[in-house]
Amino acid sequence: MVQDAQMALFILNDLRNQGLISNIPDAKTVNRFAQLITVVNNRRILDFRRKRIYELTQIDSFLRENGIAISTDIRHFTVLNDNWAFGFNPLRSSGSDWFFRIIPMAEIIRAKNVYGPGSNDRGMISDFGVSPQIGFENYKPINLKWQRNMGSAFSWSYRHNTDRSVSTFNGITSERKDSGNIFETGLYCFYEVGYYPNNRTRVNANFTVLASYFPYDKTSAKHEISIHPALNFSTDYFISYRTRISAYFIADYEHTNIKYVGSGQDKMHNLNANFSIGLAHAFL
Repeated sequence: MVQDAQMALFILNDLRNQGLISNIPDAKTVNRFAQLITVVNNRRILDFRRKRIYELTQIDSFLRENGIAISTDIRHFTVLNDNWAFGFNPLRSSGSDWFFRIIPMAEIIRAKNVYGPGSNDRGMISDFGVSPQIGFENYKPINLKWQRNMGSAFSWSYRHNTDRSVSTFNGITSERKDSGNIFETGLYCFYEVGYYPNNRTRVNANFTVLASYFPYDKTSAKHEISIHPALNFSTDYFISYRTRISAYFIADYEHTNIKYVGSGQDKMHNLNANFSIGLAHAFL
């Protein structure tokens, strides 16, 4: 896990800055240290206190057995605990992946509304479909502080929708049933950048584009084309062991073009932006 290698290097860097190790060990040893952190993270221990003891003991033992730690005074323990318990450890991956997926979908919604004696309506909506997808993803940890991810996916989906409803008002009952097939072709692309200057700061930026094409039944409209780019930015900063601050910015734009039979068309534009700053403090 790349984030476990990041944790290993931040621990070693802090130990060196405190003068507790003379130098960063060779790459092979650092890699074994990162693998140990992965093993420790994957070990399931229900008792949280025992789990924390196990985690710190394993890390401390590795540093001493490999001759990395010069001394194990209180500074040694606080560096380990500070990084392990209070540092950010964002998810990071490495490698490329071509994929082909088939995603099934099934949804049934039942509802009943009662308005008074002899007046009510009941309905059921069922939606069944399947969506094959093909795509490519690439995740690259550029260095300790920078991460770059990118990818795209092409999809085609088919859904069969049925809408049934029965309404009764003043003793008169009416029934309605509609059904149809929905087809959609889509393209999704993303590009992400992560910046982690230390284990107290996390900055992520994400840009995505979703394009879709809906063919209609040609009786009233020919097709619908939609393009939806979006930008997401988030950051978290450690203030103290009990206080952290975060900020988020999200902006997205959607352009939809519906082409009707003949020469008519509708163009719709939607722009949304949200910004927030949060402060989290634990009193316990």
